[in-house]
Amino acid sequence: MSSYTVKVEESRPAADGKPSAGPVYRSIYAKHGLMEMPTRFDFESPWNFFSESVKKNPKYQMLGRRQVVDKKAGPYNWLTYEEVYETTVKIGSAIRSRGVNPGDRCSIYGVNCPEWIMAMEGCNSQAISYVPLYDSLGANAMEFIINHAEVSIAFAQESKIPAILSCLSKCHSYLKTIVSLGIISSSQKSEAEEQGVACFSWEEFVQMGRLDHELPQKRKTDICSIMYTSGTTGEPKGVILTNDVFMGKVLSLDHLLAETDKEGTEEDVYFSFLPLAHIFDQIIETYCIYRGASIGFWQGDVRYLIEDLLVLKPTIFCGVPRVYDRIYTGVMDKIEAEGALKKLLFHYAYNYKLRNMEKGLRQDEAAPRFDRLVFNKIKLAFGGRVRLMFSGAAPLPKHVEEFLRVTCCSSLTQGYGLTESCGGSFTSIANVYSMTGTVGVPMTTIEARLESVPEMGYDALESVPRGEICLRGTTLFSGYHKREDLTKSVLVDGWLHTGDIGEWQPDGAMKIIDRKKNIFKLSQGEYVAVEIIEGVYSRCPLVTSIWIYGNSFESFLVAVVVPERKALEDWASSNQQTGDFSSLCNNTKARKYILDELNSTARKHQLRGFEMLGAVHLEPNPFDIERELVTPTFKLRRSQLLNIYKGRMSYTVKVEESGSAADGKPSAGRFIGAFMLNMVLWKCLLVLSRLGTYLVESILGVTFESLGAVTRSKANLLGQQTHPVSSGPAPVFGSSTLKGIKSNEIALEGGSSVVESLKKTLALLEHSGSKYFGAKSDDRSSNSSSSNTQHKLSTSKVNLRDNLCYSPTSPVIMQAMMTDASSMEEQLPNLAKAIEGLTKYVQNQNTRIDKIVDRVEVLIDRESSHSSGKAPEVHEIENPVKQTPPTKQVQVSSEGMIPIGQLREFIEGTLKDKYAKPYTARIDNLKMPAGYQPPKFQQFEGKGNPK
Repeated sequence: MSSYTVKVEESRPAADGKPSAGPVYRSIYAKHGLMEMPTRFDFESPWNFFSESVKKNPKYQMLGRRQVVDKKAGPYNWLTYEEVYETTVKIGSAIRSRGVNPGDRCSIYGVNCPEWIMAMEGCNSQAISYVPLYDSLGANAMEFIINHAEVSIAFAQESKIPAILSCLSKCHSYLKTIVSLGIISSSQKSEAEEQGVACFSWEEFVQMGRLDHELPQKRKTDICSIMYTSGTTGEPKGVILTNDVFMGKVLSLDHLLAETDKEGTEEDVYFSFLPLAHIFDQIIETYCIYRGASIGFWQGDVRYLIEDLLVLKPTIFCGVPRVYDRIYTGVMDKIEAEGALKKLLFHYAYNYKLRNMEKGLRQDEAAPRFDRLVFNKIKLAFGGRVRLMFSGAAPLPKHVEEFLRVTCCSSLTQGYGLTESCGGSFTSIANVYSMTGTVGVPMTTIEARLESVPEMGYDALESVPRGEICLRGTTLFSGYHKREDLTKSVLVDGWLHTGDIGEWQPDGAMKIIDRKKNIFKLSQGEYVAVEIIEGVYSRCPLVTSIWIYGNSFESFLVAVVVPERKALEDWASSNQQTGDFSSLCNNTKARKYILDELNSTARKHQLRGFEMLGAVHLEPNPFDIERELVTPTFKLRRSQLLNIYKGRMSYTVKVEESGSAADGKPSAGRFIGAFMLNMVLWKCLLVLSRLGTYLVESILGVTFESLGAVTRSKANLLGQQTHPVSSGPAPVFGSSTLKGIKSNEIALEGGSSVVESLKKTLALLEHSGSKYFGAKSDDRSSNSSSSNTQHKLSTSKVNLRDNLCYSPTSPVIMQAMMTDASSMEEQLPNLAKAIEGLTKYVQNQNTRIDKIVDRVEVLIDRESSHSSGKAPEVHEIENPVKQTPPTKQVQVSSEGMIPIGQLREFIEGTLKDKYAKPYTARIDNLKMPAGYQPPKFQQFEGKGNPK
């Protein structure tokens, strides 16, 4: 299939009631067989990873945290591997002194901290299975897990002690010891003792242990951990993970990093903030311990997370999509708040590096100078030293992944896995850009195949195989604790059925496209994959969180939306709406505004009609863990959301003035009226655009198509991507050399309206016609030595590039009309406004640079043609990234003009200097039009449109 996977088994047709299954693949790095424990390793449990690192690096920093004095956090204080080892051995000895034996269970409950790791390693030292508890668990779930796993001893964060004590009466049959990860009060001890449970502070418990306690024999088949899944439905399930599975996953990660990037070293520092109760972070931290790296912990307060990150300066960073999406949004907001020139530079640098990465260059080789000058600030937001970034727990949106790969100056790897697969079962390969938007290839301990899902229309045997992802290998779970029935439902013939729908990519990577369970049918028979469309609607900038619901009794979808507070308040201010955030969420006009924007986003991303929203409920409070609306990894708990919001989200709600829903169904009359108006507008636009094209072509005596080659031949001038005239947006400018403007100056300002732009174009035609169209060729040549004539611009190029109709008129203007109009009910008088918006729509960063350089290129052409007598030729100029800005800065007049003489010196200096620094200094002095807003790079997606 590809260069990154190998086929090891053929496909299987449907038979005996079983659906068909595609071929079996494994990673190219395991083509001769799945990875097994190296023979040089005499390891029996993860305890060996830790004890060996202690022998190698006893004085190296291992665990660190910031000490808080007078409510101010200081620098990180570190415990060495040797110090942690001594404390851990004592902890293990103290656990045994409480009557807990190898094979018994111990729970760890709290946020990430050094004591969490030491409690875990203390269990490993004594072959005791540890049971992590999410720090956000409610009393009911905690009580269930303690009883179900038969936990004998619990380590708990100081602030979690009251929660354990509150349910102690229902789980003291097994739980006999509670150890605080900090201190514990005498009243809490007394309360526990009344239930027959002993309580200790951390220091008290450490003092109970001995360094000379004999460590028991361990086996690879022993249970290392019972890890309860957070569960989006029903009770948590206890996933049994053995020692060999846990070690195999850590070594597989090490193997892939060694093959594709760079494995961890003692110099690495990891930032620990994702829950250690989640398999993702636990595998990464165990890998860091195996490699002798340092682990620095956050303070446990999200308000200080960024501050902790900046102080620690990690080299390895792990995040989940929600974290990365917040980072992306924050950075983009700051960029949009910058001046036009800084935005111009950022977007140009972004697109330049992106193109090089798409060509196969490593991220650190794609644009090193831009990395230093443009993207370094984003890298500093992670501390400035991050070299490895991991993403897991849920698919990372493609536009966010692309952004991180380009701007963070580090390798980004996205993975996919389950607790049942001991974390990552797929991982993208570092610096292979084609894997963006996918979860990569199987880990070296895993084989994968797709199984057809006929009821959803997914066929694993088609040319593009799609189906449920099934896994087998050496790092899968042993089963669910005390739930053999559930184990048999997901482990069939040795294959773990994940419930996720995947699609094999040509390079062997897997792309997650759907979820088998999260689909429902609407009353008209259409199936809706809710997670997919939630991902689309989440790209609306007005949305913080969204939950979409539908059922087979209704014909359209409804949603509960947590709006972006600032965006909604800004809208209210602009539309004379008053009230606080909560009252705005109940405002009918606000609901209509959010609904219209959401459906606009849906149309932009080509969702089908039945996937559009019919009604929304605005929720001022975020979906939180406390109400059990999301899991600790921020996945939606759909059953709980339905229980809470089913009384507030009615299908019979009519959103006033929206025309989206009435009496439970969209209005047929509005649909018909909108459709007819749509057709009328499109016909009018088509006629106008064709008329404009015809008039300009007639006046100029050339066609746009005939000049397309000239336009495209300049593509290499600044390394930008251009498209044929007929296929996508091209530069549109409203400026021209008018009467009253000195002949040795070039206007950079755009017209303020369509009428102004047309007036300028006509004036230019009149002005140019008197100088060129009416002159004979010998007249032009006889004046070629004149300094004034030297600096005249090529008529066809100027007229063409300055004319409003230059852009591929019909499709672009029609698209702009549909996009910019606030509703389809706007009449033809708004057409001019829509076209004016089109001018700004297409004036992105590359076109502004192209405008300047295009004109300067004409000067160079004419200069050479005067001396040789030959017609001007189009010259290719080296990419500006390899050139040095001239020492003499370009002076801009108050009218926004650049004297041609200085501009010529500026370009000629650039051409001569081969040892360039990036051109930032050269554009700092160019004046941009007032109110110019270059579009975001991610807005223009689709065939034929530059990003």
